[in-house]
Amino acid sequence: MSSAQVRRGSPQVESTRTELAECLNALQERLDNSHELDACCLRYRDLKIRYNEAVFEFQDRIRTLEAQLAAASSFGVIVPPDTARRIADLESQLARSQSDLQVARDRQSALASELRESSTSHQAEVVCLEAAIEHKTRRLRILRDNYERRLRVADTTIATHSTELNRLQDRVSTLDQDI
Repeated sequence: MSSAQVRRGSPQVESTRTELAECLNALQERLDNSHELDACCLRYRDLKIRYNEAVFEFQDRIRTLEAQLAAASSFGVIVPPDTARRIADLESQLARSQSDLQVARDRQSALASELRESSTSHQAEVVCLEAAIEHKTRRLRILRDNYERRLRVADTTIATHSTELNRLQDRVSTLDQDI
């Protein structure tokens, strides 16, 4: 292998550089995903706070209505038909709202689980890519050191041969003069 080939880089070095560049690109993509995941976590926390506040207000209203209904029932209050319909509507709304609340809780739980799984998966990918980059970096250092060592040996050999060539040319010149 000539010193020019060593300086330009062998196909193995170029392949390793390409792989390293691909690993770096993949790591950057994972880092971008990680930032996006962090933003999703923040949005999720904000939505959870607002959701919990709405649930608390709703439950407070339910307790108030139930207390009013219980008080009215215990005193044997005669409820006008319009109010009875209104109470029936409110009870129906209450049942639907409780069902919606359970669906929302289930969805919230599923989203939280999915978010945890996604975060774990992304973290594992980042760790794997970091290990691959570290491995490629070590491999490139080893290749560079080997090529530098070979280049020094080649330079020494060239210098030795140049010295020998000059000596032989001097001897030929001396012999030509003697003839």
